[in-house]
Amino acid sequence: MSNQEDPDNTPTQCLIQVTSGAGGRISPNGDVRVSYGTDQTFTITPDRGYRVANVLIDGKSVGAVTQHTLKDVRTKHTIQVVFTNDVGLPFTDVSRSDWFHEAVEYVYQAGIINGTSDNRFSPDANLTRGMIVQIFYNMEGHSAISGANSGNSFTDVARNAWYADAVSWVRMHNLVNGYDWDTFGPDDSVTREQLTAILYRYAQYPVPRVYVTAYTSELGKFRDRNQVSSWAQNAMSWAVYHGILQGNPDITLNPVGKATRSQVAKIMQNYHAAF
Repeated sequence: MSNQEDPDNTPTQCLIQVTSGAGGRISPNGDVRVSYGTDQTFTITPDRGYRVANVLIDGKSVGAVTQHTLKDVRTKHTIQVVFTNDVGLPFTDVSRSDWFHEAVEYVYQAGIINGTSDNRFSPDANLTRGMIVQIFYNMEGHSAISGANSGNSFTDVARNAWYADAVSWVRMHNLVNGYDWDTFGPDDSVTREQLTAILYRYAQYPVPRVYVTAYTSELGKFRDRNQVSSWAQNAMSWAVYHGILQGNPDITLNPVGKATRSQVAKIMQNYHAAF
């Protein structure tokens, strides 16, 4: 029977038959029985490299959603999920119409920046210090850390943290230091000028790939050039000169503004195009 009934023929439960193709999963799945007249929510999660192509409820499309709720269930239903890998991104929060789509696709496929989960990139989230050191560690292919250089002395970096090896590696090569001997601040946001300064420093590792040259005249065209900190002026000018940092449509650099993950993806794509 599709529905279970009580003695007076009123259904007590309704059957929802849930299926999905290769490329992801839906939860709950299989033959799902819900109480008559109640709601049931289904969550859809694509595998890495896949996205939701379509969701069919009783044979009718409800679009490429990652969650759907059947409300006031009083009869049998079917749910079918179709996944596709026709694009290089599994992220539900990055679409082809986004200005950063190409950059995100580049850094993801290159293994430089991963998602914040299996199906989310979080393009508007602020970059953190833990994230930025992991990016450079990824770019170096997770270089080995051994002996006295393994681990770190920071009390706010657990040894099993996903960024722990990266923190040890950047400290070992003096690319990113802690605030002091005990504190690294892995969850602290990174500003655009801080990011650029770290990238400029990285460009000198292990041997200079760029020459430390003053490019300060490059800042002259930006309306907020006076907001660039003195210690970041050469790095910011260098980044503008090489097209790594292109500024905003309102002719500003926003040097002390927080760097978002989508902005960082574009900056890293520009960096690799320049060098």
